[in-house]
Amino acid sequence: MTIQAEQQKPTATSSVARLALAALLAAAIGWAPAFAQTGHQLAGERPAAPPTLSPAPKKEGFFDALGRWWDQSQSEFKANIDKMKGQIDSFNQRTVKATRDAVEATREATDALVKLPSTRIVEGRERCGIAPNGSPDCQAAAETICRSKGFKSGVSANIESARKCSARALLSRSDEDCTTETIVTRAACQ
Repeated sequence: MTIQAEQQKPTATSSVARLALAALLAAAIGWAPAFAQTGHQLAGERPAAPPTLSPAPKKEGFFDALGRWWDQSQSEFKANIDKMKGQIDSFNQRTVKATRDAVEATREATDALVKLPSTRIVEGRERCGIAPNGSPDCQAAAETICRSKGFKSGVSANIESARKCSARALLSRSDEDCTTETIVTRAACQ
């Protein structure tokens, strides 16, 4: 006698049942950790101590080093730009001052050149007066020479000083009767 075992063909209901069982099992496994995370307690469980957070470990990777290098380079670049800007501003101020001085010197030279064609050097002899401080005052003597030659004004161009003594001072070799005389011999007239 042979007994044949009947082979069962899988039916759609058995496949669905297996899928439902797998889903239920997965939900149960996934549900327990989720239930623990939400703070709900199962009956008879003790509350767990809250987890302590340890300080975040210092990042020491390539990208962290690259980020620090970038930040440092950026701040150094800005500092160098500010320093360079200060040097350029200082240079510009010195250049502006030098330009203003050059313009003023050019203006003065131009004024002197304009007056130069009408300036003439004339010769003459006129004694300089004595200023209140005891030094020779030759401006009046130069103007006197220029007016005598037909010009309006002038300044001394060559001055000679000589010691003038009386005959008695020369014979006695004394300096009491000697004076220093200053004479304008040439004047620049306009």
